[in-house]
Amino acid sequence: MKKILTFLKFCISSFGSFLLDIGVFTIASALLARVIPEGALFSHIVIATVIARVCSGIFNFSINRLIFGGKSKGGAAIKYIMVWLVQMLSSAYLVDTVAGLLPNIHETIIKMVIDSSLFVISFFVQKKWVFANKSAN
Repeated sequence: MKKILTFLKFCISSFGSFLLDIGVFTIASALLARVIPEGALFSHIVIATVIARVCSGIFNFSINRLIFGGKSKGGAAIKYIMVWLVQMLSSAYLVDTVAGLLPNIHETIIKMVIDSSLFVISFFVQKKWVFANKSAN
């Protein structure tokens, strides 16, 4: 029961982070698409992803630290940043690539699908590594 409750709390935390991430991404992407030229070193999608992930990452770490025990030893913040960075780069690359391959599908929809897959991986990595609590697992 405790594991189910932890997962449900993680889902709620992630949904809040998702709303923040998608909202910031959609706004930043729309604004940046107007000022970043095609063929720029970093596309508007990549830059919007970074901006959105910084905002949602700060929020998400704060909440998940409480969900997974709050007093984790072993540098949870550093581990979280490592997972966050890999997840952000994966999202940016995959969304940018798929948006280029499927130009008729809005990039926000593509991001939602890709980030949903990354969510599942993130749960297990955070539970087992970032916020691992030897006595609770």
